[in-house]
Amino acid sequence: MDKNAQEQGFMARMFSLLGVLFGMPLAEVLAPLAISDAVRAALLARQGELCALLALVESAEQGDFAGAAERLSTLQLEAADFNAAVLDAATWMLEVVQENQGKAHG
Repeated sequence: MDKNAQEQGFMARMFSLLGVLFGMPLAEVLAPLAISDAVRAALLARQGELCALLALVESAEQGDFAGAAERLSTLQLEAADFNAAVLDAATWMLEVVQENQGKAHG
């Protein structure tokens, strides 16, 4: 995926947790936010390619490895490529956190 699609995928996963975080329906939390139609469709209507990727990540995080394997197959992704993408995302997130911590102390 290109950089824009990767960023939208990351945003979709992060935003998917906002309803739980704020104790509100996700639609209410997302209403004032300027997000792409693709992210909004994935989160609220559970539609589109981002939704398929989101469902894959959710399956993996929940330990539903049979579901994750099925979704990998549907998306025609290799498990090693998926694992590398998850590792890249976690590494990127840690770098952003460390960078922001440095700015807070500097």
